[in-house]
Amino acid sequence: GRDAERIGLAWKCVPDDELLSCAHELAARAASAPRELVIETKKTIAAMADVRTHPEAVARELDPQLWSTRQPWFAERLAALQAKITKK
Repeated sequence: GRDAERIGLAWKCVPDDELLSCAHELAARAASAPRELVIETKKTIAAMADVRTHPEAVARELDPQLWSTRQPWFAERLAALQAKITKK
């Protein structure tokens, strides 16, 4: 529940009657991601299976992350995230 959310084991804890709408909202956000980003993210996750150290993880993730920052949609999505954070 709330403790799992507080310590980072769960993304968000919601009442039972809000679970389905929250799940739909999360799925819609994931589905709205640029297709290329989803493909690269899945490839990066799959490539992490044999990573054992932090430096290895950084090396494996660096190129895909740099690639994503050069995409046309990156600035737009970053600005939207910054606006959302600023509202809080």
